Amino acid sequence: MKKLSLAFVWHLHQPNYRTPNDDVMLMPWTRLNAVQTYSGMLSFLDNFPSLKLNFDISPTLLDAIEGYANGQISDIHSNLTLTPVEELSSDDMEFILNYFFDLDYNKYIAKYPRYEDLYKRRFSKEEIDVDEFSMSGYSDIMTMFNLVWFRDEQIAEYPEVEEIARKGKHYTNKHRETLIDAQRDIISKIIPNFKKYLSENKIEIMTCPYYHPILPIVSDMDNAKTPNLRTPLPGSDIKMPDCAKAQIEAGMKRTEEVFGIKPKGMWLPEQGISREVAEMIADSGLEWTISDETVLSSTIQKDIVRDFKGFHQDPFDLCQTYSLNFAKDLKIVFRDSVLPNLISFEYPNYDAKVAAHDLYDRIKVVYSKFLNAPSRNHLLTIAMDGENAWHNYRDGGKEFLTELYALIENDPTLETVLLSDYVENVDHIQKLDNIKAGSGVNSDFRFWTAEPIKNMAWRYLFNTYEDLKKAESERPEGDLGIKQAYEHLYTAQGSDWFWWFGEPNDSGQDHLFDFLFREHLKEVYSLIGMPAPENLDKPLASFSGKPSRIPKGLISPSLTGKRGYEEEWRNAGCIDISSSPLMQENKLFNKIYFGSDYDNLYLLFDVNPYVYNITESEEPIYQAYVYIKTNKDEFQYTAPVRPLNKNENVCQLIKNAYTHEVKITFMQKKLFPLFFSKAMKNNLWVMDKNNSIQCVYDDVIMLKIPFDDLNIRRGEKIDFFIINGTFGRIEDIYPQDLWLTIKRPE
Repeated sequence: MKKLSLAFVWHLHQPNYRTPNDDVMLMPWTRLNAVQTYSGMLSFLDNFPSLKLNFDISPTLLDAIEGYANGQISDIHSNLTLTPVEELSSDDMEFILNYFFDLDYNKYIAKYPRYEDLYKRRFSKEEIDVDEFSMSGYSDIMTMFNLVWFRDEQIAEYPEVEEIARKGKHYTNKHRETLIDAQRDIISKIIPNFKKYLSENKIEIMTCPYYHPILPIVSDMDNAKTPNLRTPLPGSDIKMPDCAKAQIEAGMKRTEEVFGIKPKGMWLPEQGISREVAEMIADSGLEWTISDETVLSSTIQKDIVRDFKGFHQDPFDLCQTYSLNFAKDLKIVFRDSVLPNLISFEYPNYDAKVAAHDLYDRIKVVYSKFLNAPSRNHLLTIAMDGENAWHNYRDGGKEFLTELYALIENDPTLETVLLSDYVENVDHIQKLDNIKAGSGVNSDFRFWTAEPIKNMAWRYLFNTYEDLKKAESERPEGDLGIKQAYEHLYTAQGSDWFWWFGEPNDSGQDHLFDFLFREHLKEVYSLIGMPAPENLDKPLASFSGKPSRIPKGLISPSLTGKRGYEEEWRNAGCIDISSSPLMQENKLFNKIYFGSDYDNLYLLFDVNPYVYNITESEEPIYQAYVYIKTNKDEFQYTAPVRPLNKNENVCQLIKNAYTHEVKITFMQKKLFPLFFSKAMKNNLWVMDKNNSIQCVYDDVIMLKIPFDDLNIRRGEKIDFFIINGTFGRIEDIYPQDLWLTIKRPE
């Protein structure tokens, strides 16, 4: 019987949240993910005898897990949790109120009534009042923040934790100590469990470059060049191939130290590969790696064909095993890029069994395509982050994965495989003479570069690298300070920093990533005995599109569409995009104004003059969307935003649903017809032509939206935000974290 082989590859990674020379993490996510996710990824293997899974655990995560397990590592949140409430300072209390609610409301906070009540009290006011909460309140907040990360079966396993969950409130210092002790106990079992299943040949452990760098652009920034890249790169001189090679070798060594086996395969951070990176991997003695289907498509100049629902029409190329002629016949497989997004972002919105059956059906469609193919092996690779996806599921993905694995286990036409076993025994291997440089996100590297703040960070990093190389040339071989300095340089090369710098991504704590990045570069200078450049003391100027001022009064401006508008709009709120020290030349707007009178909402988009200097033969068409959510008591239909995300983690606002949509389309001083849509049932939009909205454009775009068109009465509020984009894809979002709010005056 012909079978389709399935390779599930779960990538587990957290960056190094520690400051140099300190064992305190600035963020708690490694500990909490370890408790909720990493500890449970192997639990399915006992229930499904034939199930085989592939894992990559990044060395930085291995370091942290071991550190938490032996008590050498803590984090600010756990240290505060263990602090007696009577010893909390005002700063501690403010920190708790700011960061101990930094969780998904529906999944975590609403799980316990006491936590939900404290959350509502905290956010009932804009300003923080530390005196509003009692000592018991602070204790309960810290207890709940830690409690919600325990899975149900873990609560049942630890009777003392189960008692805390039942109690519901009025927690003591002892209760919080109990939770942290239970978490450390859970974490201490993670690596031994992985070793157990590794010894039973139930799982495979691959390796990863130590500090999770994107190897192609660490090696050579020219790999980030693409024909359609309009924004500048930080410079062709940025080349650190020796660092890329060192990170590969250090990752292999750390994996072997922990698990006692020499890894055969490598997980490429962000699926990033290039010709020289492939050669480095092969030279290190590794046998195979994984990249993304978009890289395969660009390499072989052929699309992976799907129908409009995303079902495969021709998966033949994707399900091949390849070898790279130029890299000692290094084996490479390419992951399906659609399925990870479905698992991460779509399936959490559906019943778990329905979602599992949908994925199973998609797998069976792939199988059906090979029924009449020549007798050869075919492999469908599902490779993705092994923690972030489960944050979106009510139960951490347990029901979904249980149902999915059961469907596969009971299907004789499907088999799960360990990748080393598969590539060693596959009966047909397709040879590639080259590999296109690319990543698993839009097949390029623009999410880690080609944006001013990211470019500045790369320049800081490369300058530090050059200073370190110079110092190394002047020191004796094997100098300990030089060796330690390189570790901090490697840390700063991690992909996580650049992912969050600037736009479009927003972690909500970008300033901490910024701080850690610069601290590691400063430590390099400390170790080589050089003064650190002054710019490393200054935060990278991140701009999230927050209002620089709120409306100061009512406005009733005339709609001219021309500059010289300032007086009529002086009482309006403003998002001053140009105020950022790193204002990008390619930002569509300089400023966005917003305000109202008794009857209308007014918006003004001050268009960046660069729009008028486009010299391309085909002028781009720009789009601006205003998404509005009414706050009315009566039932209203809502629908999701329509522009496509450049990536799935842009910000929370685009994941909400809205009641009204205004779409503005324009070119150089040319305005196309405006579209106004209302939400209807089944998450659909319907265009409403019976509106009185006015829009004019000459130098600036001015928009007047009657409140009556939004069905907003006096005294009622609306929330809204703005997207600008091109070709139906999101470019920028204003703001990125909280809605703009306007109340129709009484």
